[in-house]
Amino acid sequence: MNQLRYLANVLADFQRGDTRLSYVKHVENLSKSNPEDIRAFQWQQLKRIVEYAYTTNPFYRSRRAGALSAAFTLESLEHFRTIPLLEREDIRRYSEELLDPQIDKKTLIVSATGGTTDSPIRIFLDRDCVARRRAATVFFSRWFGFNVGDRVAFLWGAKQDYAGSDTLRSRIRRWALGPGIFLPTDMLNDEIFRAYYVRLRDFRPKVLQAYPTPLYYFSCFLERANLELPISHINVAAEYLYDYQREKIEKVFNSKIFNWYGTRELGHLATECQEHCGLHVNAFGVFLEVLRNGVPVFDQVGEIVLTDLWNKAMPLIRYRIRDTGVLTTRPCPCGSGLPLLLEVSGRLVDTFKKRDGTLIPGVALTSRVIKEHDGIKKMQIIQKDYNFFNLKIVKGERFRNEDLDKLKESICRFLQTELLFQIDWVDDILPEKSGKVRFCKSEIK
Repeated sequence: MNQLRYLANVLADFQRGDTRLSYVKHVENLSKSNPEDIRAFQWQQLKRIVEYAYTTNPFYRSRRAGALSAAFTLESLEHFRTIPLLEREDIRRYSEELLDPQIDKKTLIVSATGGTTDSPIRIFLDRDCVARRRAATVFFSRWFGFNVGDRVAFLWGAKQDYAGSDTLRSRIRRWALGPGIFLPTDMLNDEIFRAYYVRLRDFRPKVLQAYPTPLYYFSCFLERANLELPISHINVAAEYLYDYQREKIEKVFNSKIFNWYGTRELGHLATECQEHCGLHVNAFGVFLEVLRNGVPVFDQVGEIVLTDLWNKAMPLIRYRIRDTGVLTTRPCPCGSGLPLLLEVSGRLVDTFKKRDGTLIPGVALTSRVIKEHDGIKKMQIIQKDYNFFNLKIVKGERFRNEDLDKLKESICRFLQTELLFQIDWVDDILPEKSGKVRFCKSEIK
């Protein structure tokens, strides 16, 4: 049946003029290349897209003109890094200027930013770019056992991630993609978890894709209820995966889980391999930098900056994605020459900031706090100002009054400063509209 669905995908792609499956081998070959060849490939693609943008695109020709010479020639990586960073607000304000005037807008595919902390911004993609992105998704999904046509379940909350259309064409397309069920994460409790357990038990998916936090809560429910689900291929994305979450999920499902990193703006960005030593960057699709004070850094936390190597319709060059992460030069034991992200530390807005500009990934604090204060069932830490934090706390059964004092002390000790706190006792920490639960939030702009 999977082979039949694969052939149906080939025919459907041919009918639509979608070339994604023809590009999968290109992604695979690059993943097997040595680091020098990968860097050479990326430089050629980087040079191509930058010179194209500066030759044809109104935004880059007028508002970024100082970065390149009159001949629109990219000379080196150092030269590339003189191009100013592209902000989300730039895309919002200069959307029309960022569009390639040589491409018919009616032929473009519209995506959008996730909109977790800001209102979504439309991103226009040419069809060749989309095909290459989808090829990368097909290839890297194989790393965690997901092939076209497999039975898959999504513990996922973003409405735009699944189609609501019920036309004959959409039903045929969903059949070709493979049977799938969606389990929304915008409202979660034991009653809902039990219903999800029954659906998953009856559906018997090969693959489960989920947000880490809802999957962690679901795993806790299964453990409490002494229930088992034989799902051998599990992958998570869209949130930071805490160590304690990975441990619990792998224990309950008796299976290694795979973490991957992607965005609506730029697609599938990085994926864990079977060694689980970090996330390999999709070097076929993006050029990834990690910057600290504007300078490239390795093996330390910095801002992730991305360049789309293929999208001519709306080139995103040195796009400040507002994530932080750690890029390393160390090789992975799996032998792949693809660049390796040791971690994606979280959205910049979910990274705490000190008055001197120091960034402190909230995930490091949250992971420690949860492990050290087991009297607290759930918690959300919101930075209102440099020295003022709002703590939303759900008490656990073993909560004691001294737990709050210990919690505040541990936060002050971790941030190495005295802080003021506003405490809100709540019944639950509700997900965002997207279905994601954010443990750490910073309201400092």
